[in-house]
Formats: sequence, structure tokens, C-alpha cells
Amino acid sequence: MNTLDPRPAPALRAVSVDGDARPAASAAPQTAAPDLVIDSFEPLGDRPTQGRPLWLELRVKNVGNAAAGPFEVRLSEEAQDSQRLPGLAAGASRALTTGPIYYRNGEQLYTVRADVDPDNEVAESDEDNNYTILFLSGDHPPQPPIPQPPLPPLPLPRPPRP
Repeated sequence: MNTLDPRPAPALRAVSVDGDARPAASAAPQTAAPDLVIDSFEPLGDRPTQGRPLWLELRVKNVGNAAAGPFEVRLSEEAQDSQRLPGLAAGASRALTTGPIYYRNGEQLYTVRADVDPDNEVAESDEDNNYTILFLSGDHPPQPPIPQPPLPPLPLPRPPRP
């Protein structure tokens, strides 16, 4: 025979990584807030090579559910640049070209960090997703071959004496 249990169902419980049981969070209404992220970040063209600048393109996106007011986008490490944007509607994105990076003799790895809203001017739903880091490998320019002095002739073996 199939009967229903008349007792109320227990509340759902979330379990943390360390095993502590906690009451499940109630479904609170979500507050409207912007959330600015770097959606993409890549070089335009080849790798850094001596004598040629390398420009970078990044796309800033507001993945939140409210418009963002004015904010800055800043590059640091190998490329030093900043651009101020007047704001960004919810769901909108904007591409920026920035840089350049110039080859410095002896460098092979370039690190460029891009931060959106680095000074926290915009109150966002997530303040921890506002940066990305791009690693680029630089090319050493081709070097002319170094002339080698001619090698001295090898001595000829002497025949054994009788």
C-alpha cells in the first residue's frame, strides 16, 4: 500500500566543502546592479618583434542587469595606458584598441594586465571579476650569423718508427 508521509519535508540544506551543514539560502530578490568584465583581450597582429609596435584589443562587457556609470579601463605591466568610458548599458559591450607594446632587447615574455573599473567607481554585483592578464611571447629578431675563424688543420698522424 502506498501512503504519503504527513510530516512536513525538511528544509533543504547546503553542505560546505568542510562538511558543515547550513540552512539553504532563501531565494532573495536580486538587486539590479552592473557587473563589468573583460570579455576578450588579445593582440592585434603578430607577436612583439623589435622595431614594430604591438597593439592590443580588449572588449569590456556589462554582464549585470543595470547600466554602469563612468569608469576607467587601465593597462599595466608591459603596456601603460588608460581610457575613460562614459558608461555601459546592461548587456552591452565595447571594444577598445590600446597599447602599444614595444620589443625590448632580451625580453621574451610580456605580461599585460587589463583592469576595468580599477578604482571601484561603479558599485557592481561582483567586484572580483574586473581584470584579466595576457601573456605574450616576444620574438628575438633574427641575428646575422657570427663568422667563425677557420679551424687550424689537424696534424697528420706520423707513421710508426721501425
